[in-house]
Amino acid sequence: MVDIADSQKLSFKTHLRNLLASKLIVKEIVDFLSIRDIAKSEIIAKLFKERLSSTQLNIYNNVVIKASEFQDFNKFLTFIDWYQNRIESVYPQTFFLCINSYYLKEDIQELQRPLFLSYLEKLFARLISNSKNLISLRINMARQHGDRINDPLCDLLVPLLKQLVSGIIDEQGQIVQNMQELWIESMATVEMIKQISQFESLKLLKIINCTYVTGEFLRNLRSNNLRTLDFRSSYQIEFNQILECVQNNSGTINNLYVDGEYVKAQQFVELIQNLKNIQELGIFFGQKLKDSFLFELNQKVTGESLRIFKMRKAYKVNNQILNLFFTRCFPNLRKLKLDECRNIQDSTVVLIGTNCQKLRSLSLNWCQQLKSDGIEKVLLNCKLLKKLNLVGLKLLQDQAFERAIQIEEEKKNDIHELRTALDSLKLMNLASCDYVSDTLLYKIKRNHRSMVIFNYYQDEVEL
Repeated sequence: MVDIADSQKLSFKTHLRNLLASKLIVKEIVDFLSIRDIAKSEIIAKLFKERLSSTQLNIYNNVVIKASEFQDFNKFLTFIDWYQNRIESVYPQTFFLCINSYYLKEDIQELQRPLFLSYLEKLFARLISNSKNLISLRINMARQHGDRINDPLCDLLVPLLKQLVSGIIDEQGQIVQNMQELWIESMATVEMIKQISQFESLKLLKIINCTYVTGEFLRNLRSNNLRTLDFRSSYQIEFNQILECVQNNSGTINNLYVDGEYVKAQQFVELIQNLKNIQELGIFFGQKLKDSFLFELNQKVTGESLRIFKMRKAYKVNNQILNLFFTRCFPNLRKLKLDECRNIQDSTVVLIGTNCQKLRSLSLNWCQQLKSDGIEKVLLNCKLLKKLNLVGLKLLQDQAFERAIQIEEEKKNDIHELRTALDSLKLMNLASCDYVSDTLLYKIKRNHRSMVIFNYYQDEVEL
């Protein structure tokens, strides 16, 4: 992250004063911009969405601290200190801390670890004293042997969790817990899990990539109003423990993400049978999935309810059952991921392009039977698509894109409407697609300069 030039700060400060007069403290915005290089339009849009007062900005109610947004360690520390001071008189509603970073990995985990932890200690102390309105907590710790930093961070988390479990006293003198969403990634200690099990009002619980966590705590989980469960890559949480938790919350859980590596085919069917009103479903490492799973899901899910569906490595699921599943319309499906589903063919993707036209994200990586017809239909019909991942489609050719390009040429004067998915796409990944030419990619890039396109070698296409 680089500082905005002084001249830019002054011009933007003047612009804000003219725009919003005395309704906010402009210096706060300028301080904010001097630390993070955020697009001015996004800042202005955010300001208009928030209720502003003369003393504080509500952006402090939603704390987001990501190490990955910084390439300079000292600026990252400055930003932590900035937030710690700004929330002194504010009670945040959400807190998201992610210390996983490629650029700052050595500083955070080794070289500057004591200094970094001292900044976090002050931040968490402030957060504990100002936690009465906190309803969402997300902590992404360091991955790949980051225990030297994760262990102390877990120690800092425990007092905060205890404070949140103790709750607050409402106007009637009753103790109330506000915590509704809890997301822990990469590590969780026994003491953390003990505290997590005592939350009574959780609606979302994600314990991801926590390889040492067992599922015993699920039997003691006090919350029976869960809506979202996510235990990806937490391999010691067993199927029977997940199923029992689902059964205890069967009236409310409609979002579920699990790994299928150690789950039998019939167990997947049993799991689906205990869900109601499925909105989000993610099955990863689904090598043991069979047609019976998708057949049961087809009976349980409604076309209007499904918003996200991810099924990865479902090697044994055949194209016929995929055809059956996507024959009906899914008007609210926004994200679809079918990576490494080896048996999927163009006939199914044609149905996806026909019946899932509100898709924002589609991933069909390494579905190697796909040719051109399915992708062509998606490009023509899914005009709101933002991300398209087609890595490793060995039979895909330029032909899949030619009709969409032709329509754009025919409607080149229709600038006020989306002509094809190419108008809305922000990212298109065609790595390892042997027969998609660079000539085609450059042509698409010239017409859509803001689109990020990756070629066969995973290099970004640049003009």
